[in-house]
Amino acid sequence: MNTYMYDKVNKNKIEKKDTRFILIIIIIMTISLIVVSLFAWSFGFRYRFSHFLQKLSECTSYAKEEDSLIVEIDGKLFRITDDNMQGIFNYITLNSYGKESKDLPEGNPIVLDYGNGAIIKLWSVPADKYTNSSGLFVQYEDADENSYSYINYKMTLDTIVTRYLLYDNVEIKEEQI
Repeated sequence: MNTYMYDKVNKNKIEKKDTRFILIIIIIMTISLIVVSLFAWSFGFRYRFSHFLQKLSECTSYAKEEDSLIVEIDGKLFRITDDNMQGIFNYITLNSYGKESKDLPEGNPIVLDYGNGAIIKLWSVPADKYTNSSGLFVQYEDADENSYSYINYKMTLDTIVTRYLLYDNVEIKEEQI
């Protein structure tokens, strides 16, 4: 009779220990899953941005060789000089990545046509709730259907326009196209 009484007591202790153990294992597995997911997302994010930079580098090289980077601003076409092409590339590269976004801003973008089927569209975006300054929305598309778009609050459209698009570039007349 005593053995039955101790069986119940021992059985309850075992169930309590098992429940705690299972709970601890579930918590550890959940945290591990979250860490692995964040690592995978971070790796993918960096890969997509570096792939974009590689494509942008190829486009810049092509445009330099072919003298083919053209932009339209205020109804006028400009052929971008090699120095300004390199400046645009450096400005985008050095300011690094931003927040990926597929939602295009409103308004007409400034379109850089590299001449090999690749284009970059640029929009100015207003400050968000975390920043005090406006930013730049960059969308890259090419003939191979590669696409990448992001918002960077370290860059501005005004900077690109004044430094690299309006300064020292050659205006193209319609008959020169």
